Amino acid sequence: MTNAMSKLYEDRDWLYDQYITQKKILKEIGKLCSVSHTTICNWLIKFNIKRRSVSEALKGIKRSEEFRKKISETMKGDKNPAWKGGKRINHDNYWMIWKPEHPRSNSIYVAEHILIVEKMLSRYLTPEERVHHINMNKLDNRLENLFVCKKGENMKAHKSYNKCCQKLMEDGGILKFDRELGEYYVLA
Repeated sequence: MTNAMSKLYEDRDWLYDQYITQKKILKEIGKLCSVSHTTICNWLIKFNIKRRSVSEALKGIKRSEEFRKKISETMKGDKNPAWKGGKRINHDNYWMIWKPEHPRSNSIYVAEHILIVEKMLSRYLTPEERVHHINMNKLDNRLENLFVCKKGENMKAHKSYNKCCQKLMEDGGILKFDRELGEYYVLA
């Protein structure tokens, strides 16, 4: 390679074409010019060419099924650097536990309250069974706060709770709403 060819990376248009248009990775461009990928990166910065994210840079690169499976296995559960012990709160505000082998897992997590009552019952819940949180706090998974019931019974419990709250508010009841704070409170 001639000296002129190896300095192509110093031409903004050429570097833009290689990196943005042709979507080559830094190592590939560096190899073309006989320089390190760090040198190419420095010239991208100098020319104010926006860097791609890692996922963008790797798009289109074909990986074998065997490679993808190997990477996937090495990043599961406690092998993953983002692992936080297998317990998290989901979007519905339930504690979820990492149990990929459980029949009710939503791919890998199961609601903690389900695991607690199943342990108490020494069996899995049936598809028709639900677990109701008596105090309506979905994060309170103490056994005394959990009630196993059928789907319809769970809905009935929620309706009766809402009805009780409504009664407590009617006719100057003990449950009030503060419009300034935007919250409910109980009269002492």
